[in-house]
Amino acid sequence: MTYLDTQGNKDTSLDINPRTLGTKSKQLTQFHQGENLNTTIISTSIENSFLIRDQTQGQIDIINVNHKNDIQNISTDELRQNIIIVLNHGNHDLNPNNIEKIVENFHGRDIQFMSDDNLKDDIKSCIDKLDRDNSAHDIELSEAHSSHQENELDTINYNDKKKPTANHSNTLSQKNIPLSKRWNLINQRKRAIGKTEKSTES
Repeated sequence: MTYLDTQGNKDTSLDINPRTLGTKSKQLTQFHQGENLNTTIISTSIENSFLIRDQTQGQIDIINVNHKNDIQNISTDELRQNIIIVLNHGNHDLNPNNIEKIVENFHGRDIQFMSDDNLKDDIKSCIDKLDRDNSAHDIELSEAHSSHQENELDTINYNDKKKPTANHSNTLSQKNIPLSKRWNLINQRKRAIGKTEKSTES
């Protein structure tokens, strides 16, 4: 629980530390849902969550946890591809076990850790970099898709231009023979076969 002033900021006139009510362990708050489809920010401080939301103009998903140990328990269903983890002063001391569990839980995601020492500037530069990287990735995918479509068209055109095979030519030529002539050819073949059988018997 944090006491705020009329502007929604922490009330500095009150000498009261923020307090967490209820169970601390393995809890999270979906602090804000933004429109950006690429990035989620995880914050270990409710005050930082307010500041992050203002700094990102409400475009980014923000999840708030009470303690660094809760980060490793967040379901990946809640997360975007890029994850920024903002640690406040009380949670800076991530040990190797914390980091290993976080990386394992967020397997396949791009993870960045950040302290809140220079939060405004760091958040802005980090988001700008991710936006540039995502734009470059989208361009690469678009070019690859266009190239694939061109290859498919080239294959279709090549197949259309291929000459008919010998069997195909014979089939076409047979189709062009008048029905009466084909009937005569069949009878001639039958007579030839009959003569061959008679000569064999004699």
